[in-house]
Amino acid sequence: MERKDLVTELNRNVLRITDMGEVNKVLEQNIEFLKDVTCSNHALKGELVEANKANKKLLDRILNLEADYDKVISDVIEKDVAS
Repeated sequence: MERKDLVTELNRNVLRITDMGEVNKVLEQNIEFLKDVTCSNHALKGELVEANKANKKLLDRILNLEADYDKVISDVIEKDVAS
């Protein structure tokens, strides 16, 4: 009886080891996926920084154009009043 119990326990342990091997494979795949996501996130962060820089340049340009526009309007009004 003892030998049969040991064989049964051994078989259960082999099954557990097999299951853990499958779990480890899935975990390794998840780790690789997370590494890929991390790389993508780093790339996206770089692109976001560049987009924010471009956005700031555009906003600065808009502010300059608005200032130029206000000056032109002011000059036109002054010329109109003077004439």
